[in-house]
Amino acid sequence: MKPELATSWEQTAPDTWRFHLREGVKFSDGAPFDAKAVVASIDRLQRGDMTCNTKQQTLGGVDIKTTIVSDYVVDFKTNKPIPIFPTMMTVVQMSSPNMTLEGASRNPVGTGPYVLTAWNAGTDITVERRDDYWGEKPAVSGGAMSGARNRRCARPWSQPARQTSRPSSRLPMPTTPRRILPIRTAKRRGFASARTMPPLDDKRVRLALNLAIDREGLKVLFGEEAKLAEQLVGPNVNGFNPDIQPFPMIRKRPNSFLPRRRRTACRSTRRSLSSVATRST
Repeated sequence: MKPELATSWEQTAPDTWRFHLREGVKFSDGAPFDAKAVVASIDRLQRGDMTCNTKQQTLGGVDIKTTIVSDYVVDFKTNKPIPIFPTMMTVVQMSSPNMTLEGASRNPVGTGPYVLTAWNAGTDITVERRDDYWGEKPAVSGGAMSGARNRRCARPWSQPARQTSRPSSRLPMPTTPRRILPIRTAKRRGFASARTMPPLDDKRVRLALNLAIDREGLKVLFGEEAKLAEQLVGPNVNGFNPDIQPFPMIRKRPNSFLPRRRRTACRSTRRSLSSVATRST
């Protein structure tokens, strides 16, 4: 791993890691990145009234208790020993302590090289480069990024829109500001279950949902280049286990082993997934 916001880290106990933070870093709203900001980000991440993909997918089942050692040193104590905790922390977003705690925000404030200037839900986002970014300045000054498939992508520049057959991000090159380049990204799309909320807190419900999903049928939503995921991470990511195989689809009553009240909840969730697939196609 390459040091970024943390310059170094060490394990001080089986369930405790100490991180040394980079000094001189600021969020895009001017707030300092320090131990207090890290604690605020972790507290926000673990709030029970907000659904966060990082919490559910990467840190699911992990409770973190933070302790400020100094202005730029933080201890992370987990509810169980986690040898790969530093790796897991690479996907945890650090957000400004000035951000609202009242639910999710469409105005994220981070420490990265760009500032979000516009967000058109379901269409595109627009970003601009930060002049006060602490790290290496990116060559691209800004642009609009779109994940839309098979439709014209809105952009703030004057060149004609060009259709694309696959999800792509588009940014103008600094020397040729009217040039549009597709940028391929390894994106994962899936259905994340909040395991602490009923009825998904019941393992049998989650199993029934896995058995009810037509994974092969989902290919039509994402194009021929998409590959069905076998687990949370791909083959090129640390932690991938080739022995783990996906659940097969059982078309006849995959929820037959559930209590009646759980079957109703499972059918409702399956109908929701089916309606999403229908609208998408």
